Amino acid sequence: CKTPLAYLGKNSMYIYVLHVIPIAIMRHYHYETQFLHQLTTPWSKILFVACGLLLCFLLSSKPIVKAFKPLFEPNFDIRKIGEYLKIKK
Repeated sequence: CKTPLAYLGKNSMYIYVLHVIPIAIMRHYHYETQFLHQLTTPWSKILFVACGLLLCFLLSSKPIVKAFKPLFEPNFDIRKIGEYLKIKK
């Protein structure tokens, strides 16, 4: 990928599915209300967006993609499933 946005776009499914995990952790410990109340200055808002971008790049990194690829992009042949289930043509 030539640009950072193309890199994020290529692995956007991983970001979309896996971002739920940090959000669930934040909600479990009620961190989201603490973060939102502290976003009063422009610099804190910029830092919040920067942390979101950092999370996006982390969730689309090669180790994360490699770890979750079998789950999100399984490598199987649909014909072999038919043979396994003994489906006739």
